[in-house]
Amino acid sequence: MSNKSVFTSGQLGKFIGVNEDHGVGTPEFQQGLSLGLFSDVAEFLGNGNHEGLDRDKWRATLGLDPLTFELTVRSDKHWHNIAQDEFCEVNRDVRIEKFPMTAKAGYTVKAHLVRGNERLAAMVGSACPSYLHETLVKAFRSEKEGATKPEELVAFISYYRSCKSQRPVAAIGAAAGVNGAFCVLCLEKQKQETDGPKMRLTVRAFSTVLREQYDLLFVPL
Repeated sequence: MSNKSVFTSGQLGKFIGVNEDHGVGTPEFQQGLSLGLFSDVAEFLGNGNHEGLDRDKWRATLGLDPLTFELTVRSDKHWHNIAQDEFCEVNRDVRIEKFPMTAKAGYTVKAHLVRGNERLAAMVGSACPSYLHETLVKAFRSEKEGATKPEELVAFISYYRSCKSQRPVAAIGAAAGVNGAFCVLCLEKQKQETDGPKMRLTVRAFSTVLREQYDLLFVPL
């Protein structure tokens, strides 16, 4: 007889939280059970052979976008040539003096996305936006996660273009006061009604980014 696993309340809570973060409700959960998807994952975990797992390859088999990206940051990128080079509209609120690109030399860095979720959204209103931003950046920094700069978000455009996800992405390392609000630089996809730009670089209030659960782009420290 095999020993039955005993899960702690904390583990069960995290499992429920993961499902909620990805929009899995009762119907989707039941469908996952019916299709045997949870059974497949449980069998894989039960085998214990997880070393060397490439999560991005695993996600690719499920038809999901990767979570990690190798960004090539160029020192010759400027706000005036992004629209032409990247087929990406730059909102007029993205001002050079507010969001300067400071890379003096090109470099390559691995970046990854942290999915927006209800826990981050629940932080809105707990403090003023600038203090909340500072607190969040410090929390991620303690986990060796660095908030991305404007030029790193620009380097992400080439990946974002091909991503299946329509979720907007924010670089919380690019923050400034704009029109009386504390804002961060964001990358969004646009509905295609014409042959115009498919993406838009814009600024959004930091509280909006958290509340609407934008994905956050980070680089390792």
